[in-house]
Formats: sequence, structure tokens, C-alpha cells
Amino acid sequence: AAALEKVAITSALVESHILKSAYIPGSYLNLLGQGVEITKAAVTTEFGFDEPRSCAILQEEFMYDFGCSFRIVVVEKPLTGSLKSGGRQAPSDSSATMTTDWLGNAPKKGDWMLS
Repeated sequence: AAALEKVAITSALVESHILKSAYIPGSYLNLLGQGVEITKAAVTTEFGFDEPRSCAILQEEFMYDFGCSFRIVVVEKPLTGSLKSGGRQAPSDSSATMTTDWLGNAPKKGDWMLS
């Protein structure tokens, strides 16, 4: 996606995007202890981040793995780190396809047992 061009994918970047439920509905903590709020339309950084950021939700899926369910939210830009200058850009056809199809192409539960 255009928002991730020239962004180094570090363990800190990944850990800032893996969220665990907090005790307040709609509020989550990432693996770095930073606070995030998720509404129907956006994921918003709350505390512990260098800057406030609101990221529009592009896609949302629920996945199930060995009796555990989890939610995957695809957002328009990273929650942390530098952004490409020039603001939000419309994705090219190839990145739009990749954004909307990558979850649909993921193996389904039990697919690994068929081979």
C-alpha cells in the first residue's frame, strides 16, 4: 500500500499494531502498552504515542483459529511512524486489489489438513 512505501517494518511497528482488549469497551492496548480506541469508522491512538493519529478503517474481518477468534482491522495508514508526505493518496489498482483480497485469500481453518 502507498502508506507503507519506504517504511521499515520493525518489531516495534508490528507490536504497535497487535492489540489486546482493555477493560473499557472499544479500548485496546498494544503490545507496547499504548492505548488505542476502535470505533466503527476509525482506529485512534490515545496514550503513549508520539502524536495523535486517527486511521480510517478500510476493511474488517473476523478470523477463527483452533477455537480462538480474533478481529483483523485494515487501516489506511500506520498507527505510528512517519507518514509519506503529501497526505493520503488514492491507492493504485494493484494495491487496492491487494488490500481488499489478502484476507479472502488466507487459508481457512482446516485447509492445512487437506494436503
